[in-house]
This record gives sequence, C-alpha cells and structure tokens, in this order.
Amino acid sequence: MISVLNRLPLLSGNKLAIKNFLNLFFILIFGLLLSSCGGTEKAVNRSSKRSTSKSTGHKVSKVEKRKKVKEIEWTEAKDDSKPPIEVPKRFKLGDAEIIKEEVYDVTYFIPFDAGDYSNSQSASDRFVQYYSGLLVATEILQKEGINLNINVVDEKKRNFDDVLPSSISSETDVIVGPYKRPNLRKAAETAAQYQIPIVSPWQASNKIAKDNPYYIQLRPNLDEHYYSIFEDIKSNYDDLKNVYILGRLSSPKDKDVKRTNKLQKMAKDVWGENDENHLQEFMLIQDSIDMGETAFDNIFTEDETNVMIIPNWSFEDEAFIYGALRRLSVEKGMSKVVVYGMPIMMESEKVNFDYYNSLNMKVARSKFVDEEDDDVIRFKRDFVNKYGALPTDDAYEGYDNLMFIGRNIYKYGKNFQFFLNKDQGYYLQAKYNVEPMRADSPDDRMEKINYFENKNVDIIEFKNNRFARNTK
Repeated sequence: MISVLNRLPLLSGNKLAIKNFLNLFFILIFGLLLSSCGGTEKAVNRSSKRSTSKSTGHKVSKVEKRKKVKEIEWTEAKDDSKPPIEVPKRFKLGDAEIIKEEVYDVTYFIPFDAGDYSNSQSASDRFVQYYSGLLVATEILQKEGINLNINVVDEKKRNFDDVLPSSISSETDVIVGPYKRPNLRKAAETAAQYQIPIVSPWQASNKIAKDNPYYIQLRPNLDEHYYSIFEDIKSNYDDLKNVYILGRLSSPKDKDVKRTNKLQKMAKDVWGENDENHLQEFMLIQDSIDMGETAFDNIFTEDETNVMIIPNWSFEDEAFIYGALRRLSVEKGMSKVVVYGMPIMMESEKVNFDYYNSLNMKVARSKFVDEEDDDVIRFKRDFVNKYGALPTDDAYEGYDNLMFIGRNIYKYGKNFQFFLNKDQGYYLQAKYNVEPMRADSPDDRMEKINYFENKNVDIIEFKNNRFARNTK
C-alpha cells in the first residue's frame, strides 16, 4: 500500500484519517515519492452533532449514515498521552450561531481520473499536485492545534449519484468540490438540505447555487476581473480619454462586440457617468493583425500614456491575444503603452518577456505566487524535500484552500461562512475576500443570502523584469 500519513507528526487529540483513491499509477507518473503502510477502516466514531440552528430556526435532518466503501484508507493513531483541546461548544456572534467541536470532518471530492480539465498538463498530474499541497497544509494545521478528519473521494471513480450519498454523513462538517459543474450542483443541493458548508475551489458561476447560504465560491467570477482593471485604471490615470478596449470585428458569434458593450457599462459603474469617462473602442481585423502593414492606424499619442485593454480570457482566443500584443509592440514606436489583460497573458506560452516589458503589462489575476516571498520559498523547499518535485500552481492552491478552511472553521465553528469577511490576509497564492451575494434586499438573515463569493482579484504588474502583486 502507499501511505502519506505516516510522515505526519502526531498531535494532541488529533486523529487525521484520509480516505484516498489515488492508485500507484497516478503517483508514479507524477514522481511523488511516498512511503507505504497498510490500509484500515475508518476508526472515528463521533455521534451526530447537528442540531437546530438558532439563527435559521430550521432543524437539520440527519444524512444517511456513511456506507462502507471498499477503498484504500489510511489512519493515523492519536496520541493518548496528551489531553484533547478544550473549546467552547456554542455561543452567538451577531445573527449567526457559532458551534464549535474538537474535530471537524472535511470531505473532498477530487477528480483524480479526470480527462480534459487542464490545458497545460494532464488532469491526473494537476490534481495530484493539488492533493499534495493539501497534505502539506495538514502538517501546519496539526501544529496549530487544528484537528481535522479529512476524507478524500475520487469524484470520477463511480457514478456521482452513488458516490455522493455514500460519502456524506451526519458527521460531515465541510464539503470541498466536486469539480464538474453538474456534480457540484448536486452536492450544493445536498449541502443546503443538510446545512453543511460546501466550498467550491474550481468553478466560478452565479448559476450553480440559489438561496444557499452554505455555498462558498472561492474562484472570483469574470466580472470581478474586469472591475479590478477599471478600478486600477481609475487609480493610476487621471485622463481616461486614451483608454482603449480592443476586440475583433466578425469574432465568433460577434462575442467581442457583445463583450465590449457590457464592459462599457461596467466602466461607467466605476468611473462615473461623465461623458468623458468611457472606453474608446478599437475593433481589429484579424487579417490586419496577421498580414497587414498596420493594425492600429497610428492611434498612439507619444506624449501621453496609451492604455489598452484586451478582455479576452479563453485559450480559444490565444492567437488573437498574441497577435494583438505583437502588433502593439511593433507599432507603438516611442509611445508609452500599458496593456491590461486577463490571466491567459501569464499562462500562454506564446507571450514572452519582451512583450511583458515593452508593453508594461498588467494582468488581472486571483492567484499569484511571489517567488521571492519567504513563506513561498519555505513551502517550495519543504515540498521538494517531501515529494522530489517542484510545486505547481495547483499545489499552492491545495495548500491555501485547506489553510483557509481549517483556520476559519477552527475560529468560527460550523457556521464559519458567515464570518469569512474577517479573513483579509494573503496566503501563499491568494487572498480570499468572501462576501455574501444577497438574494433580495440587504439583510443579515441567512435565508436572504444567495451564496458566498470571493471577490478578490489582484493586478499583477511587470516591473524590474519580474511580475509582482500591486498592493496599492
């Protein structure tokens, strides 16, 4: 058998059981060097702890007891020589009730057998990295005295309609995932029914959850990226007359034209209704980008800063994005140009450092790892020592997600989602500025919250030959 938990230190009162469905093939293809031990059945026997919530008045029904699943499972025995951590069970803060426990059950749905969820690497590599970062976080949380019982379920192993009810029980305190949207929607419905917080790390949509104050979306939606760009422009440029949004004429289904119309309205939300506060539109012809002598018709002003926004975000538009950057770099001459764009500008292998530098690029991005940060350096060192491989963005994400969940559930208990606005610090990769999305009118009552959503998007600037987070 392959075990990861025999490397983790024992902690007072802690029993960390991880139900893992990684097989040896996934581990070998990624090169993670893990040690081995025998599998056991889960040895945590906690009675059902759900109760009537004073803040909602709805009694939570018990979920069907977890069925035995014939899967590999690893268990770390607790150290009985040390007393358990004593914490208060219940108290009130505002309108939400805090219900604390000594140990919290966290169930992860991870698609280890996913097929095509990544552009740059195989899906199995991607989620093994995420899982490995998660395991590093367990060590830190244990040292902080945060006791978690983590169950990892392979989302793709069987039909999800069978996986879901057999993986959630009356003991479940938090659900993380799943990845696939139809599965996530089913899991969110179950979580709402049984009042279990569910955290979605990978999907951004306002159509998955409705009237569900237990759904927490950690990935900011597309609009938040655009708003962060407009706010940064407003903060840095007094004169907005030279701000252009770039698009394509005759784009597929005219989506660039439709997007431009939407962004005009969003810019006015940030800049105000003044007639001078609007985007200049410049629609490019793809043939001019590819073969024409000029594509931008000398729109540049040498004595002023020319701000260009490329709002395209999909890899389907990678050729257009690269072509526009290439022509901007050539045609701008001595004019100062600043280009704002979406995360694809940092992810595309076609965009090189020459463009970053000459176009003073700024990228709206919710996840960014500062390689010079001391905590990042330590994490990378420990990750390499533990697994013999460099961490990817997915490893940092797995680490950050569990650190965020673990620390907040420890502070605020089973209703921790109502207090996430108090968490304002950066983790290794991200900051979580989680706010309630109101269903009707502003109201502090749970039933008026549609769901919770992370709003934080940073502007990443290219300065001194490196990307850095703009912290202004």
